[in-house]
Amino acid sequence: MPPPKGRSFPFAPRNSADWLVSHVTYEQAVDMFFNQTATQQHLGNDPLIYSKVFRGITYTTIQEAQQVFSESMNSEYEAKEQKDLTNENRGCKASKVLNDNIRNRIVPTEDGLESLNAYRKPFGEKCISPLSLFTKSLDNQSIAHTQANNVPSIQNATQQSCDFTDVKPSELDWKPVQGDFPLLVFETNNKMDDFDAPDMIYGNESRDTIESYGLMQPFRNEMRYSPSMGYDVVSEDQFKLPANEHFKRMRSLGKYFSPSMIGQVMGFETRHVFTEMVDKFQRNEGGYFESKELTDALKNHETTVKFHKEILKCLSNNLSGDSLPKDILNIVIQYMNSDIKGEGAPLPQFLVGNVLKLKPHPNLFDGTVLSVHGIWSMRVYIDELEYKGMQIRGKFRYYIQDHFGLDVKDIDHNSFDDNPDNDGKPYEQLDGFRSWYLLQHFDGYGYQPFITKMDFEL
Repeated sequence: MPPPKGRSFPFAPRNSADWLVSHVTYEQAVDMFFNQTATQQHLGNDPLIYSKVFRGITYTTIQEAQQVFSESMNSEYEAKEQKDLTNENRGCKASKVLNDNIRNRIVPTEDGLESLNAYRKPFGEKCISPLSLFTKSLDNQSIAHTQANNVPSIQNATQQSCDFTDVKPSELDWKPVQGDFPLLVFETNNKMDDFDAPDMIYGNESRDTIESYGLMQPFRNEMRYSPSMGYDVVSEDQFKLPANEHFKRMRSLGKYFSPSMIGQVMGFETRHVFTEMVDKFQRNEGGYFESKELTDALKNHETTVKFHKEILKCLSNNLSGDSLPKDILNIVIQYMNSDIKGEGAPLPQFLVGNVLKLKPHPNLFDGTVLSVHGIWSMRVYIDELEYKGMQIRGKFRYYIQDHFGLDVKDIDHNSFDDNPDNDGKPYEQLDGFRSWYLLQHFDGYGYQPFITKMDFEL
């Protein structure tokens, strides 16, 4: 009696005409399937790629695309399995059930019948380099496993035709890009260490000037309810308030946009950053501010990941032989600022989300947007760079700065003003922002803003 119905491989059967034009043999495809992680095998992922294009990049040969595809997919699932193992070891029952299902998976066979003596790759075991499947054999234990499952050994597969021999070994090895490193490959128009920028100036404006800002001119004596006077409507002269009161109101912004209780529950490591910045502002010392938590938040941010991928894509597209063009800085800047769909990316930034549609981004409440709303200047250097075919990798240094200060366009909003620098957000309607601006610019206070630095490697 034959074994029960099992699973077939996720590619064409052995007798298919597809293998006459394929870049690998059927035996090699089988080896590549069993070289995947246990999770990939459980999901029935096809280990083959069928064109020279992978994730928007066109490679020179389909063999090269296959190499990148296999390395990328195997690596991603290896990381996933390690995370699932960690959750299981922490006592997560759901992870244990999921992982056990993968461990007990049905192994595909050529005839589609369940193998009674099938070898199952252990959950969490790493994959062999895809290239090694065609350049060197496995140890005796792996060979025994493939033979036990009626899978042709990789030793035999390397003797077949249609292997990777039409791709020179040197093309599959990482080679250094020639150039004078460190190499500047991107910079903003705004310069670094710009203590003369409009939002870095302090103690520079008179009362009359500041009172003219905003459509509703909220800096003028404001009519407000006063709890201390029985909630009577009183007129408040903001220019005569003590600095401590302004700092109190400035810190109140953190209660709305970086509430400590929510930050603690949600695990926002940057929830204290704005308070630390206000403390430095109050010390009136100027200079620089750095926070590991803030730097890590921007380093790992989704917009930074996208920006970095586009940098790599531009460098790859402009690599000629083993070197980059002499004007690569201008090429990258033009590419990153391109309006063409599919090219470039905006500068890394913390996100607000769509508040009007009740879909705020977590950054709105983790303290990052309040502390760094967009960045002022950035430079990107390459310390080391390698290439393999169309792939690029290396060591990059990001130098990023923002200013903890306000300028006129931050608080002078007019609905009849079509100035493109006016972002339409009337911050001057909030006490905290008015106090911030008065503390910095009114000649009766004149507290110094400072530069926030976020430097990291990718």
